[in-house]
Amino acid sequence: MPERKVTHATFSIERTYDAPPAKVFAAFASIEAKSKWFAGPGEWQEGRRSMDFRVGGKEHLSAGKKGSLPHVFDAIYQDIVPNERIVYTYDMHIGENRISVSLATIEFKKAAKGTVCSSPSKAPSSTTSTTPRAARRARSSCWISWARC
Repeated sequence: MPERKVTHATFSIERTYDAPPAKVFAAFASIEAKSKWFAGPGEWQEGRRSMDFRVGGKEHLSAGKKGSLPHVFDAIYQDIVPNERIVYTYDMHIGENRISVSLATIEFKKAAKGTVCSSPSKAPSSTTSTTPRAARRARSSCWISWARC
């Protein structure tokens, strides 16, 4: 059995959008809107995607390079306050290897011009045969997408 290690980390992303909080929140709240920006790099192929945006609802996305192990994101929505906050737990896998389990909070705050969207996250990651560097790169790919939406 491969050795499992745990690394605890926190990270935060903050971005200001030139749109009101309701519009920015809507980009996270429907599968149609979220699929426009929550994706892997351009050369990746999307597998299955589903989203049930409600407290207790689940979200799933699998994608990856053709011929490679899929990267899988599975989330459960823990708290939703429309136009203010989304809290969810999620885990990520590469193939059968779980690379992280995280708690994320996304806050939407009205700014002088637009909306400040911030996301402090706690992310202990456990790795097996996937290298720590590959695990960090895989976790960050989804957040990089979020940062450019």
